[in-house]
Amino acid sequence: MKIRWGYIFAAAVLIFCVGCAGRTSQEQSVEKEIKSGKMAGVKYRIYVPASVKKDKPVPVVFAFPGNKMKPSRMEVLSGFDIPADREGFIVVYMYEYTAEATFAVLDEIDHDYGVDRTRVYSVGFSKGAYFTYQLASEHSDKIAAIGIVAGYSLAAPTKPVSAVIIHGTKDEYSKGPEMADKWAAAIGACNPEMVMMADKEDDGHRVTKTTYSGGREGAEVVLYTVEPGIHDWPLGGRLRDTKKESCRDIESCEVMWEVFARHCIHEAKESKAAMVAPERTILYIIDGLAEGAPEKMPLANIEELKKRGCYYKAVHLPLPDHPPQSADYPYTCSIPNLVMMSGTVFLRPNLEMLRDCFAGQKSAFIVNAPAYVSISNGYSIYEAMETKPPFDDEVVVSRAKEIIEKENPRFLRIHLQGSGVAGYESRREENKAKAWYHNIWHPESPYIAVCKKNDKLLGELVQYLEDSGRMDKSVIIVMGDHGQARGGGHPPYEEGSSVTPMLIFGQGIKKGKIFDYAEMIDVAPTIAYLHNVPAPKGSIGRVLLESIESQGIDAIPAQRYMERLNNALIAQHRLSADRGEPSNPIREIPQWHKRFGDMKSLVEYEEGLSRKPR
Repeated sequence: MKIRWGYIFAAAVLIFCVGCAGRTSQEQSVEKEIKSGKMAGVKYRIYVPASVKKDKPVPVVFAFPGNKMKPSRMEVLSGFDIPADREGFIVVYMYEYTAEATFAVLDEIDHDYGVDRTRVYSVGFSKGAYFTYQLASEHSDKIAAIGIVAGYSLAAPTKPVSAVIIHGTKDEYSKGPEMADKWAAAIGACNPEMVMMADKEDDGHRVTKTTYSGGREGAEVVLYTVEPGIHDWPLGGRLRDTKKESCRDIESCEVMWEVFARHCIHEAKESKAAMVAPERTILYIIDGLAEGAPEKMPLANIEELKKRGCYYKAVHLPLPDHPPQSADYPYTCSIPNLVMMSGTVFLRPNLEMLRDCFAGQKSAFIVNAPAYVSISNGYSIYEAMETKPPFDDEVVVSRAKEIIEKENPRFLRIHLQGSGVAGYESRREENKAKAWYHNIWHPESPYIAVCKKNDKLLGELVQYLEDSGRMDKSVIIVMGDHGQARGGGHPPYEEGSSVTPMLIFGQGIKKGKIFDYAEMIDVAPTIAYLHNVPAPKGSIGRVLLESIESQGIDAIPAQRYMERLNNALIAQHRLSADRGEPSNPIREIPQWHKRFGDMKSLVEYEEGLSRKPR
């Protein structure tokens, strides 16, 4: 639907001009220009309330207009002069969309009036929204919070920057819910809570508010969804002569300032010193480690090491199928191994993976099976060992110690295949008289024996690192690449196959914490975060901030997309089996990236199919 900017602007200018009549000269917005220096010639429009005094630093809000929109038009449309008068902050309406111009203007305002540098905010509409995302992502040390209307970007901040995002459901350009999820994950905000806003105006719109809280340093994301909203700036009760396409149930500038007022840039404190990256992270994979295995078997070393780290009872992963190789799925390993290393379920050829994030640094992958060759490229060292007897995990751990000693890789993946093979022995066993026939949990099962051996090898690895003085600068993550069904193996649609436990311990990791839930997509971004390297491109997982000592976060997100996705796919499989035509919906995973842009839309689509025939 086309927006009638002529009507909006004509009415806005009339009301704006009437309002200006009562202002003092200082209260009028003025056009200014930087006169000297490298950024000479940069123009901007500034509004300074009469209450601003030069002896007291004040907050500043930068406002970036849409494409071909003048700053004077953005001033009228946004209405930010109104809360500026009431709250005593400066508003700057920008002509240029560059960080250099923005911070040059900030320096000039600081010289002229005095700026509270911990309270600098940015808002944008359309193109200005896109730039605001970019500005806050690339300069998250200088921007405390942002306000977004009708805009989209792939950017995400490295430091906690709060955000207000306003999205119209008929605006195909803004992708507000996707951006809210992404931004919330980046700042560690979780537990989204949705409420329906009051229907204040008879304008044909309803607004829902979703708040993601509990981010690092208290950061939050607030998403306002306007139904049926267009590519427009919600005006609230202002400019009533505008056409009804505009939502008047919320006033954008007011809901933004409500959040801005709660947030500032937290200056570094001694109690929260910058996190120091470990010298190495070791990903210790016990193939097919079942949920509850450390407690049921028990695995003595993992049980003891829980006291030294964070334990996740259930890490949910995509159904562990082995799709046949094709142009869309050119991989030799199971789905979860790709997801673990890429941080996404949107698999495609040439995925960027965690090893790529350590470019220029040594990395190693040691395994005793050939199935992982398709994800081996990019490691400094890759060894798929042929052992005698087959799948001897002890040889793998011994070789890993040699590599640590001689090569000292920053990232080392140790994959012990023996436990997975032992699990399949129960399923393949044909003699029903054997106590562990189709039962991995029987005390005499080969699976328990090999898992206990791998637990012993873990204890020996930790002891080696301690004896060599390396453990204090190491992080170790212990988990399965998938779970294990009670009958053995990991048939994709059987209970237990798509859940594994995980233990994280070592430098900078909290001690003695237990959490109920994480997702396989969280592993790669968490390791990248620990080492201060970018997460793999396309990663959609969250950093497990609740496990890191330097973060004051204890909660985990309430949204359990991976668990919901698996439940939906399993329900689809059962429905089709009941009809006598069993389907395999996880085999469509190579197509997901072509059809969905985020987990929420994927999950809701698959849940819809689970309630009707496929």
